[in-house]
Amino acid sequence: MRIILFGPPGCGKGTQATFISETLSIPHLSTGDMLRSAVSSGSDIGLKAKNIMESGGLVSDQIVLSIVEERIAKDDCDKGFILDGFPRTVNQAEKLDLLLSTNNKLDYVLRIKVDEEEILKSLEGIEVNYEEVPKVYTNNKSVEFKYELKKNDHLKK
Repeated sequence: MRIILFGPPGCGKGTQATFISETLSIPHLSTGDMLRSAVSSGSDIGLKAKNIMESGGLVSDQIVLSIVEERIAKDDCDKGFILDGFPRTVNQAEKLDLLLSTNNKLDYVLRIKVDEEEILKSLEGIEVNYEEVPKVYTNNKSVEFKYELKKNDHLKK
């Protein structure tokens, strides 16, 4: 299964991606992790990304897409993958669509939606306990998680 998981920073993408990854036995691919891995590998594309990041610049869509393309070509992605927080721009989405158009079409795009005020609270240091996994509602392969963040540590559907 090929899944894109997106939403604002602090909404729980990484947490949900980890859960889904473990449940479906497919890799969780975070853009940040892929960039760091490419840099540490010393590959040509990794060195390009490193130079840009060290100078404080943003890594171009072309470089990020090259890194994603390399990563999803690995054997552990044969049964699928979860892209966490990628694509981030319309350009990245269009390029990813072209990249996946041959034999890796997406199965789901999951959007995590949380009120901005609640995200800000969670990013300010409120500890969040995920007591239950939310139910997923599907409609034409579009899935939306709905959460209500309670003030004292609880994130519930």
